Amino acid sequence: MKNGRIDKTYYAYLLPVVLTVVVLPLAVKLRSYYNPAADYAWNSGAKFAGDVFLLIKQHILYMIMGMMAFCLLCFGLLRRKIFRGTKQMLLLAGYLLFVVLSAVLAENTYIAWHGGAERFESVFVLMGYVLLFYYTYIVIRGEQTHAWQARRFLIRAIGVLSFLLGMIGLCQMFGYDIYQNVWIAKLCGIQNAEYVASDRIYLSLYHSDYVGVMMTLLLPMNVAGFRMEEKRGGKLFFLVDMLLVVLCLFASQSRSGVLCILICWVLFYPLWISRVKRKKKFILGTVLCLMAGTGLFLVVNQIQGHSLIQRFFHTDTTTRQDTIFLETRDDSLVLRLKDTQEYRVTFVGKGAAMELVVQDAAGQNVAAGTGELSDVTIQKQYISYKGKTVYGYTFSHRKQNCFITNQWGDHKYYYLNILGNFDQCILSEDAFPVSWYGVASYRGFVWSKTIPLLKKTILYGVGPDNFEGYFPNDDYTSRYYSRLGKVIYNKPHSWYLQMATETGVVSAVFVILFLAGVIWQGIRVLWRSRTADALAERSMFLAGMFSCVSYCIMGLLNDSMLVTAPIFWVILGFTYALLQEKLEKYPQIG
Repeated sequence: MKNGRIDKTYYAYLLPVVLTVVVLPLAVKLRSYYNPAADYAWNSGAKFAGDVFLLIKQHILYMIMGMMAFCLLCFGLLRRKIFRGTKQMLLLAGYLLFVVLSAVLAENTYIAWHGGAERFESVFVLMGYVLLFYYTYIVIRGEQTHAWQARRFLIRAIGVLSFLLGMIGLCQMFGYDIYQNVWIAKLCGIQNAEYVASDRIYLSLYHSDYVGVMMTLLLPMNVAGFRMEEKRGGKLFFLVDMLLVVLCLFASQSRSGVLCILICWVLFYPLWISRVKRKKKFILGTVLCLMAGTGLFLVVNQIQGHSLIQRFFHTDTTTRQDTIFLETRDDSLVLRLKDTQEYRVTFVGKGAAMELVVQDAAGQNVAAGTGELSDVTIQKQYISYKGKTVYGYTFSHRKQNCFITNQWGDHKYYYLNILGNFDQCILSEDAFPVSWYGVASYRGFVWSKTIPLLKKTILYGVGPDNFEGYFPNDDYTSRYYSRLGKVIYNKPHSWYLQMATETGVVSAVFVILFLAGVIWQGIRVLWRSRTADALAERSMFLAGMFSCVSYCIMGLLNDSMLVTAPIFWVILGFTYALLQEKLEKYPQIG
């Protein structure tokens, strides 16, 4: 090290981490991919489709993984004393074992090894996340002569990412989307891509929901950068970053992100203030920050035409009342009304001579249009499907129209879905009452349908990115009840359920135990350490813990995605390195 600068040779070791932090989240490019999930009856996608935000990130991550593997090989050949590990890491090794096992045994192995639409988290990507964690961990711990420089360099790289994302978000917030600019679109190779117009900003992160996740990761690290810098120019840079990050958080209209920041603030505030000497000054600064945050919230709300407050204080998760719940079986159609009363319907005969037989739960014949069936109109109809005349019955209730037929030669009953495809309509099991479907922007629906499936994925899952084929997307009437007729669920909107279904409940338990151990040990260190650590060092560790806990909380409501997960695993490796250093320093705490 010369003149306080990091040794140039160490840049090579930090390069994979810097590329992950600065380049990967910003990468956008239109790439085509083969989509085997297009064969599902509920999926209207083409066999070959285009992706702008995720597939390019997958390819860059693969390149970064190759660079990390090369650096690790160099470490070994040069006999650098940099390889470290803990018993806790065996939990992540166990997780990887079940990731590979689930991919090998997946029903659709192509998706498991290549990744699926709107996710592209293949088995190699999941392995890459753990490699990012371990590589960051050993580089940040490193040799003592380089440790401080590596930490400062990483936080500055996060500051650069925050600034670049913030400037993109600032433009989008004022109605100028740089990706719609002709020259920038040509430069990025996305001139033929289509975007959905929205008041919510998305940056280069695929969807507004993941902006909230990213901002909760970046905000505390920029606070640490502000406390780390000694010169005014450095402090000003991170102050601008914090302002941009908060603006992006609000402009994304991420309710979970704002709530998560407040929860973590309440959790970590006592840990920080307990070591502050000038508490009154610190409390005053806190009040000013809250006032500034409130002011920024109101400013963004004004810029977005009051849609921010509208989203935060008004729910749009309504369900349809008195929906007919149908289930097509091999020998009959089951019709359920008012959640309890069921009727068994069979079609007798063929073609125009087909007749309808309705029986109640006791097996007694019931006349259509009487009793509880009086609100349901049943009419014989025929449609033309691929040049063939198909006879069946249409069941109508208010605006709900369901065409059912058994005229395919196999005597099974089929439902004509919203895409015009015939499929069996399977009434799936629920974990919660149907009245809970609208909870958390209809996450209640996907959670209610996913949790009962976990009993089949205890040991190993259905394979990375195979959630769409496993989830009951063929429960068309439940989707109609929730106003989700055209929505395809290819992810469960919860990181923990995602792991439990795709790589197995055991794998999810391994990751949860590892994260719980890190958080528990980190909080103990922050609370019980009595030695006066340097302000910058303590700020780094506290910021890392804040980011990791924020991501774990956000994981309850959001999936692991290529746009945000790599940053989390880098910060987790950074935080874990600082934690192990402190546990060595304070062995009585561990």
